[in-house]
Amino acid sequence: GVNAIANAHQDRVPLIVISGCVDADEALTYSHQILDHEAVLAPITKATFRLTAQGADIIADKAVGIATEGRPGPVHIDVPIS
Repeated sequence: GVNAIANAHQDRVPLIVISGCVDADEALTYSHQILDHEAVLAPITKATFRLTAQGADIIADKAVGIATEGRPGPVHIDVPIS
């Protein structure tokens, strides 16, 4: 949960956090159960990305690089689901 991510941030532990999100087009039809993961996790992660099929390999490489370079810490990847 969020506490584990915050602990990793504070303790400088590299961590890849993966969450599921509603696809942007589908989000327009939902009235509840939508959480802005980026807004919640931004203060306790080094970076956050939204995965795309075309850029999955690039995003994965960037996430690992950012999590382990400099001051290590958590990086978030949001995966759209339908």
